[in-house]
Amino acid sequence: MAKTLYFLIIFIPIILFAQNPKYDFAKSYLENGQYEDAARLFKDLYDESPNKIEYFAGLVESYRLLGKNSELIPIVNKQLKRDYHHVLDALLGELYYKTGEKEKAIAHWNSIIEKNKDNINVYSSVSNALTLNREFKEAIKLLIIAKDKFNNPELNDKLIKLYISDNNYKEGSLLVIESLGKDKDLVKAQGHLYAFMTNDESNAYLKSYLLSLSDKNPNDIYIQELIAWFFRTTNDLASAFKIYQRLDELKNVNGREILTFADISRKDGHYQEALIAYELLMDNVKYERYKRNAIYGYALTLEDKIDDNIKVSEKQAKEIINRYDDLIKINANSNEAADAMYRIAMIKKNWLNDFKGSNKDLRELMEKFPRSPIAAQAGLRIGLNFQEMGELSKSQEILQEVYSYHTNNNRNIFSEVEFALAKTIYFSGNIDSATILFNSLIHNEKDDISNDALEKLMLINENKDVPQALSEYAKADYLRFQNKHEQAIKSFNGVVKVYPETKLAQRSIINISRILLKDKKYSEIISLLEDFRFKYATSIFSDEALLLLSEAYHLSGNNEKAIEKLTEILVDFNKSIYIQDVRDRIRKYRKDI
Repeated sequence: MAKTLYFLIIFIPIILFAQNPKYDFAKSYLENGQYEDAARLFKDLYDESPNKIEYFAGLVESYRLLGKNSELIPIVNKQLKRDYHHVLDALLGELYYKTGEKEKAIAHWNSIIEKNKDNINVYSSVSNALTLNREFKEAIKLLIIAKDKFNNPELNDKLIKLYISDNNYKEGSLLVIESLGKDKDLVKAQGHLYAFMTNDESNAYLKSYLLSLSDKNPNDIYIQELIAWFFRTTNDLASAFKIYQRLDELKNVNGREILTFADISRKDGHYQEALIAYELLMDNVKYERYKRNAIYGYALTLEDKIDDNIKVSEKQAKEIINRYDDLIKINANSNEAADAMYRIAMIKKNWLNDFKGSNKDLRELMEKFPRSPIAAQAGLRIGLNFQEMGELSKSQEILQEVYSYHTNNNRNIFSEVEFALAKTIYFSGNIDSATILFNSLIHNEKDDISNDALEKLMLINENKDVPQALSEYAKADYLRFQNKHEQAIKSFNGVVKVYPETKLAQRSIINISRILLKDKKYSEIISLLEDFRFKYATSIFSDEALLLLSEAYHLSGNNEKAIEKLTEILVDFNKSIYIQDVRDRIRKYRKDI
């Protein structure tokens, strides 16, 4: 009874609905889609008690759902004579419309207005009826009359929505600006304008209109804000930047609006535009207040701009480092300076392969900001650097220091440090000591580290009877962690050769396959894992082996074979943790066949 019941009840004084089982049955029939039964009961109820609006509303709704609009007309006429209301009269016009008498319906709606010219609610009711029947132009004409007559801001909003429905962006945009001038509601204006931005034609018109509006109203902050938003939304960032500069002058904020433009552009991936804005702030004395922010943003943008998949040149890396150094010089004791020091260290490690230089900077950071949360982050990073460098004893030493003295200032990183320490001990072959730390981590429900620790414990527990094999496997795993692929494969093969009947041998083959996948040696993966499926037919790693096989076949151009392997997982391992991934891949690979 949703729309019609509400439509009718809103104009009736609140009454206490009668407790009538027959009425409850009728409502139930209506809600369950049994419209014939609902209509029959509501008709009986209405005939017995024509003054009860809930019976009338139910009758109207059930008849309309059955398409009995013609039968409703005399019933509504009778109700109007009993108790007239313009909402009900507008409904009568809608019934005429539904029965094919469009001209009669429009004439009827107009007559309602004639009888109630000074009632703003009548205009709204009739325009709603016209809108429901998609007579947008008639509804617009009516609301324009009401707008001029009553000067009610709510009518502006209704009229704008009608312009949106009619895709009349020319008249609609004029009204959006008029409303903005009155209510200063920028968010609402943006929402309305966005609804008109449906195609190139409307966008071109709006751009032309807004540019002329900007020139005519150079000092109107609300209009300039709206125009800046429009240009940003349509990715016309050059025009947007000009407006942001104008806004900065209007608000007299000495660069804040320009910084806002730069920061948003960086976050949206418009790096070149962001760099231009940051440069303006850095190079102009007028914007000295935001120079520090600009240098920081500029360096971040340079980092973000460089694609993860391309090799960064030494020149690019040093340019970013120089920018961060500029920031540190301006305010050496600020949080931004601490973050800049950390980022310089990461650039040296990731892009310049300068582990020693990175560790030196990180240690300096820890000493300069010992009470800052970033000290623990820096110490953790030194420990991880030493892991990659192959210096496990130094890694353990620094991680133990961070674990004992620095995590109090950064409790969020505590489990990361503990896990890194556990891995260092595990990689060194001290399985018993590593187990103690992994055990303490599995109770941390807050992050994914507990899952990683649990995985390591499962590995240790299932191979506790072969400690020497486990120690050899851990060393091979460490070589894989260091990206020493050839040495790692050799060590994993050693585990397979010496301990062929263990699960560690099976894990080793899976790990070799992962390394080969990184190295794009797909034919070797296929040969290795097809042999694995034959030798270890009942392996608990069979689903993972099939998944790796399917990826190797896919990347070598054989999607049919890839789908075949994925289908094996669906059939034979329907409880696998990879099931959803398998389904997604099958859909993707089928599209490529």
